[in-house]
Amino acid sequence: MPAVHPLRTLTRDLSLFRQGLTILHQVGPHGLGEMVRMAEFLERSIYQEGSLRATREGFSFRLLNPPMRMGAFHWATLSVDQRPLPPEDCSVSEPQGPSLRPFPSLSRQEPLHLRPGEGASFAARLPGLVPGHRHTVQLNLRNVAIPPMVWVRFTDELRREEEG
Repeated sequence: MPAVHPLRTLTRDLSLFRQGLTILHQVGPHGLGEMVRMAEFLERSIYQEGSLRATREGFSFRLLNPPMRMGAFHWATLSVDQRPLPPEDCSVSEPQGPSLRPFPSLSRQEPLHLRPGEGASFAARLPGLVPGHRHTVQLNLRNVAIPPMVWVRFTDELRREEEG
């Protein structure tokens, strides 16, 4: 993937900040606080708490996909503690699909379907992670129909694979 020019990133960040100020002006501080609270609730309801597990090759985790429209995604990346992982080292398992799909296999013709109420498991190769430590994981997704990137970010303790 080509590098993004810093000015382009700054422009996006300023646009997002401007949009935030517009929302603050329209709904007021209390309304904005409620919107943030709802967004945090939705984020917590998507990640299955405690599912961050150490594996022989790295780690895995699970999304719950609450009963809301999630969509079809043609691109995905993962990062751990703000460290991007190579897409070829990351994979996803859909309940109705093949057992494991590497991120590079996602496309507009064959997207990842995250359906309401059906979970999805993600795995990545990343040697050296130590169970018992907390890590922040971010999953970035691009929807086939909606251009902006969406993401799920969570912090959890890495558990041993066999822990319940």
